[in-house]
Amino acid sequence: MSNKNATDVAQQQAAAISAYQTGQLAQATQLALAVLHTVPASPTMHLLLGLIAHKQENYPVAISHLDDALVLAPQDANLHFNLGVILAEHVQYDRAIVHYERAIACDPHCYAAYENLGVLYMLVDRPDQAIATLEAVLVLQPHAFKACCNLGDMLRTMGRYAESAALLERAYALDPNSFALHSHFGKLYYEIGDFPRAVQAFTQALALQPDHSLTAWRLGASQLANGELAAGWRGYDTQSSTNPHRGTLQPLYPAWQGQPLAGKNIVVLPEQGIGDELVFATCFADLIQQAKQVTVYCDQRLLGLFARTYPSARFFPTTRQRGMSPVYIDTEALAETDYMVLLGSLPRYLRPQLNSFPQASPCLLPDPAAQAEWQRWLASLPAGLKIGIAWRSSLRTTERLSSFGSLSAWSSVFALPNVTWINLQVGDCQAELDAAQQQFACDIHQPPGLDLFHDIAGSAALCSQLDWVIAPSVATSMLAGSVGCRNIAFYRRDWLLLGTDRLPWFTSSIPVIPIFNNWPATMQLVADVITKRR
Repeated sequence: MSNKNATDVAQQQAAAISAYQTGQLAQATQLALAVLHTVPASPTMHLLLGLIAHKQENYPVAISHLDDALVLAPQDANLHFNLGVILAEHVQYDRAIVHYERAIACDPHCYAAYENLGVLYMLVDRPDQAIATLEAVLVLQPHAFKACCNLGDMLRTMGRYAESAALLERAYALDPNSFALHSHFGKLYYEIGDFPRAVQAFTQALALQPDHSLTAWRLGASQLANGELAAGWRGYDTQSSTNPHRGTLQPLYPAWQGQPLAGKNIVVLPEQGIGDELVFATCFADLIQQAKQVTVYCDQRLLGLFARTYPSARFFPTTRQRGMSPVYIDTEALAETDYMVLLGSLPRYLRPQLNSFPQASPCLLPDPAAQAEWQRWLASLPAGLKIGIAWRSSLRTTERLSSFGSLSAWSSVFALPNVTWINLQVGDCQAELDAAQQQFACDIHQPPGLDLFHDIAGSAALCSQLDWVIAPSVATSMLAGSVGCRNIAFYRRDWLLLGTDRLPWFTSSIPVIPIFNNWPATMQLVADVITKRR
């Protein structure tokens, strides 16, 4: 290439970059392609085209251009970093991690790669690597705000609250006006039960990003936990496809917002998980009493329980994947519908104050034949109290596991006399059961033929025949409460308690607030409750 041509190419390349930086994406694309026509082996122009495609949310094309650039310049840290960013946004976390790691290998001072890598390690549940990576950033750059902020939040998810608070305070000294920082403070205060400060932190975060639906929901949950029901339900009712805690109402019919329902037909759409459906289903009786016809879409596993309990309502199974994926509705079944409402929105209008809750919570009705079968099985076991147990979520991430204790801490419970133990733990737990039975010299009986995950109706029938259920705040404790079984649930103070020391949704439930970092002492509280109320 002649010097003149080289100069022309350099000018075109500079013009392409300038056009990109000023938002003229079409012109930038045209200039970049012109450079590549002359110099096909230009990693800079492949990078630019990748960044343009990324801005246009064309992820496959963006990734393809970055891959092409890396073929030409495999040791370019900036290329690896940018490809990591795009892959992470496209939820290809494992590939993104590889490229962030390569960016650091190519340039050990690529601090942004360290910061992003630390976050991704946490997202894929590799907490030790996440912490080590962000700590490395803070060694290299002690005033790195983002690293302070993210590391503080990660330590929160592991229950290391004092360290989390120290790092967030350090970040606050660097930038007191950060939306992310105030959000992290709010989550920390919520988890340690300081709800007034959680409300304050989330309010400050929303002042910085008023349209952030997840933060509005978190503010609402904090207000509910603080006993501020009217304001709390408004925030909790925030609906957005970007909020993993709430769904979005399909605009097929008008949304119900508390209007009179006399002579009206209303459809209730599901959201969240089995436990949430059981909690909010305690509002069905009120809705049925007010409306002409109630149609409910629910998890297939709850269909029989709901239909048996509320025969005047119509129940249909829903098709959805885990999380907040769309609900598919057979519109032919919705003739003459007047309103639609999301299940989680019902309490805003039907439970606006604590005195809106019934004195005795409504109970779901299990299949009588299944109840009789479980009664016979339980009678065949050794005499004494029949107590079902679960001890953790079936979703075993670092953040979730920090909220649950191990069976090895249950010594005071397993020491209770004249008790027959029944396993209600969902998922693969045989190794944990074997270890507990050996440690405490007790038998924990497995309900024969019962799939605790899929057969919710069978689990409900079994729970209804037990003397007690002991479980954390997961679907098992909700199910026990929904059929009226006395149950002890480990609840750190959160929104479900609505600022009280009880569980208003289920009058048979007794919440026990875990003693921080002391599960043996917590389980002693559980044992004391059963001893006093045998």
